Amino acid sequence: MLPKRITTKDGKTLTIRHARESDAAALIRLLDEVFAEEAFMVRASFNQTPEDERAFIRSVTPPSLFVVAEHRGALVGWLSLFRLKAEFCHHVAELGIGVRKDYRGVGVGLALMRTAQEWAKAVGFEKITLVVRASNAVARRLYEKCGFVYEGHRIRQVKRRGQYDDDYVMAWFVDAGP
Repeated sequence: MLPKRITTKDGKTLTIRHARESDAAALIRLLDEVFAEEAFMVRASFNQTPEDERAFIRSVTPPSLFVVAEHRGALVGWLSLFRLKAEFCHHVAELGIGVRKDYRGVGVGLALMRTAQEWAKAVGFEKITLVVRASNAVARRLYEKCGFVYEGHRIRQVKRRGQYDDDYVMAWFVDAGP
């Protein structure tokens, strides 16, 4: 299943692969870059040391998943899929995703999402959940395209510079298909 190559809408060839310890510094830069936009995540910086990130990457074992999208040696996206820890929720995984600004809208996010769905099926998850800011209509459309459905929302969950945003809880059920 991994690594796999994809071709973006604008003709770039990317590799989706498991994150490696050697990716730690580049991952931190990528996450900080996306977080600094302050439009998608719930904080403005990643605040992780390279050693902590390497330890985190080492800790990811199946059925959880942590992958990156790479183009010409540069990381341009990531996706995490972590099994919930609660005993009666082991059938559920929580998804996190991010794509570098100049690689959005060309299929990187879609390829990462499809990778997560294939992985979920292969390892026996029954449901993937995610949380997305209500104002992030582009991401919500991507998730809906991948078969995710709205489950609920949390009102005024995010507050940035005095402005509130709700967040939506969405889910994909493996038996529903893509």
